[in-house]
Amino acid sequence: MARVRLLHLSDLHVALRLLRMRSSRFEAHIHHEAVRFVLGLGQQGIDAVLLGGDLGNSGWKEDLDEAKKYVTGPWPPGGIAWPSMSQVGKPLLMLPGNHDRFVAPWLATPGNREFDRVFNPTWTSGRGGVQTFLLPGDDQPLLALVCADFTLAHEHDASHHAGHWGQGRVYPAVLKKLVAETVRCRALPTAPAVAWVVHFAPEFPNLSSTLQLIDEHDLTKAAAQNGIKYIFCGHTHIVGHGPSPTQPAVTIVCAGSVSCVNSGIDTSLHVLDFDVDAGQIQRLARLDFYWQPGATPGTGTFVQKHSKPPWP
Repeated sequence: MARVRLLHLSDLHVALRLLRMRSSRFEAHIHHEAVRFVLGLGQQGIDAVLLGGDLGNSGWKEDLDEAKKYVTGPWPPGGIAWPSMSQVGKPLLMLPGNHDRFVAPWLATPGNREFDRVFNPTWTSGRGGVQTFLLPGDDQPLLALVCADFTLAHEHDASHHAGHWGQGRVYPAVLKKLVAETVRCRALPTAPAVAWVVHFAPEFPNLSSTLQLIDEHDLTKAAAQNGIKYIFCGHTHIVGHGPSPTQPAVTIVCAGSVSCVNSGIDTSLHVLDFDVDAGQIQRLARLDFYWQPGATPGTGTFVQKHSKPPWP
């Protein structure tokens, strides 16, 4: 049985102007420490780093350019030489979230395509795209992470007047591409195991309607029909894991926010260990690391607090 180790981070919400939004208060010092933490874990057998969306606090060019500094660098000449995640020397995988598609920090109209430009060539599939990342590499992959962008294409695609702030939608065309890509991956010579990655958390309990994935049951149903055991997500800023209420064979694994500190959220990052054999994920274990503030303001570190036992 082979093992693939993945570091899962989500909801960075990097902002050039540190707007104190109710659900996404980015703290730069936490993110600096998260980058250092990632670099340290990179020496412990990490195969890749997965960034689960909302890299920027908006799709405004200046916010996404700032996020890119933290993720891929380089920092501008004469600027503070903070490390970037790319220095871990492992593949950086990503997909956009709803904030990444906002037109501007003060205007939550969805549909912005600036993310596709700023983070090309890592994300090359565009708005509403589906993209596969093969691990540990393209030549002999053991695991295929198939990522789908379910961000809203238009403001009127939300279910109510405030929904465009935080909702996604399972568009049939995107879901069809997701299923087709899953079939393609399983036909590869190495027949890798397949898991799905989305930004929005399907069927997450007690989630506000303004944050829901519209037609979420279509996604979990398609996952069950295609033998997908795990869907990885973020968006809620709350750590969660458990079977889909409507499709118990599908487990939803939700990351917290890596660098936001609002009350009631989980400032955290996660190490995922996949045990893969015969084209299937046989076991999945997760190590959770939570932000622990230091005695002095602006200091702290990530410490392991919980460890989810392996899922069969």
